[in-house]
Amino acid sequence: MATGPVDNVILLADCYKTSHHKAYPPGTSSLYAYFESRGGRFPYTVFFGLQYILKRWLCGPVITKEMVQEAKEVMGTVFKRDDVFNEDGWNYILERHGGRIPVRIRAVPEGSVVPVKNVLFTVESTDPAVPWVTNFFETLLVQVWYPMTVATISRIHKQVIHYYMSLTHDSLETVEFSTLLVQVWYPMTVATISRIHKQVIHYYMSLTHDSLETVEFSVGDAGCVCDSYDIWKCFEDVWCHDLRDLVLQRGEKGGCIYLRPDSGDPAEVVLRCLEILGQSYGTQNNSKGYKMLPPYLRVIHADGIDYRSLRDVLECLKNNGWSTANAFFGAGGALLQRVNRDTQKCAYKVSHAVVDDEEKEVYKEPITGTWKKSKRGRLSLQCDEGVYRTIEHGQGDGEKDLLVTVFENGELLKDYSFDEVCQRAEISPEDIDVIKFLDGEKFVDGV
Repeated sequence: MATGPVDNVILLADCYKTSHHKAYPPGTSSLYAYFESRGGRFPYTVFFGLQYILKRWLCGPVITKEMVQEAKEVMGTVFKRDDVFNEDGWNYILERHGGRIPVRIRAVPEGSVVPVKNVLFTVESTDPAVPWVTNFFETLLVQVWYPMTVATISRIHKQVIHYYMSLTHDSLETVEFSTLLVQVWYPMTVATISRIHKQVIHYYMSLTHDSLETVEFSVGDAGCVCDSYDIWKCFEDVWCHDLRDLVLQRGEKGGCIYLRPDSGDPAEVVLRCLEILGQSYGTQNNSKGYKMLPPYLRVIHADGIDYRSLRDVLECLKNNGWSTANAFFGAGGALLQRVNRDTQKCAYKVSHAVVDDEEKEVYKEPITGTWKKSKRGRLSLQCDEGVYRTIEHGQGDGEKDLLVTVFENGELLKDYSFDEVCQRAEISPEDIDVIKFLDGEKFVDGV
């Protein structure tokens, strides 16, 4: 493994973590920590992303002599002294464990939907000579907040679409493709865009050139961004007139064209686009009385979409007699950048220690921030009659514990497939009422 600030796992900790080994009481032989969502914007979290972090940074021998030396030099520069960095401890891990990290991590299976304020994973040192490793990797492991938060918001999107699809469409089959979970939105890839470009080229080549030999005529689905200049002229003059025959031909061959208005007020723009297409290509009412475009035409909107604007669009379509199934959605900035660790108030805290062979509970309870009160002792997660509870003080029932050992001493013990993750994260009848949640939500930007 190459060393450097990006690849040296010892350098992925906050600087002050490298001094913690000096702060633990003499005789400390074990530290135990946990990670949870202490609350936040949403009432549940979709646990996702720990497996990637473990595979990327902690599986196998991850410590080398070169890394220890590099970290020693960096920390010496940071602290301007050479007695802070735990060189002996890291060399012990290198020599005794072959560079593998001696910790045990237990976690809920990836994709699990867990109400906030519950333990999601625990970390415990397995070698009494280096108990400090439990807390050293906090900075790295807490990065699960990001994929977890994105997955949670994705699921909220999906719940909104599911709600409106159930009201306005015959079936729920297209919910999976209207917006995909964790987070694979319906793609506008180079391949699909190139198809429609070839169609357009083919059309104008037939008008202006002697031969079509240079044009590859393709079939299947295609997508096109339409708002480069005048979206309304593009829909009315190009798609509903100039290229109408090509649209129909593609439909006859089983393909679908996804037209993408990519600016403006989402609710207003999506509705007007559907109205223009409906006037030209016609509509049929589904069994619930809502209008559907022909199966070879759909609209996809990916600008300004978050779970609130998505709800606004679908409510607007419903109120104007259009089925949700006519529209597809994507989200970028709002989903991937308008989040932070406090969106779900993620935290990693030590809750148990062994000092001179005596077990001790560790916790914080600040009078200036009672919501930061941490859990005590060894923890387990149980679900009885649909109610999740974190059991503290080591009093949980091991047979009911939902936490499973996923990593131990450098080895990944559970490798969940993406299909497994998606199945666990699937929406269910026990879910929150997403519309009631949105109606009562108090929104603070970025939190």
